[in-house]
Amino acid sequence: MTIRPRVPCECTDPGCPAHLGAHTCREVTYPRNVLFRVDMQDQSGTVFCHECMADALDSGLYSSERWEE
Repeated sequence: MTIRPRVPCECTDPGCPAHLGAHTCREVTYPRNVLFRVDMQDQSGTVFCHECMADALDSGLYSSERWEE
């Protein structure tokens, strides 16, 4: 059995309903939960827990697709 490491959620939106009022999320998640900003050339992405990921996708600022030239 392969054990995959878990990493901290990188959400820093204090308005995110998953951690409302806090500037950072305290959840940990798998590193495959990565979204990319649509308003910049985002090649590295941001790791989100499932709840923060849903909010980020709803905001329209993130996509699961990496920016391509």
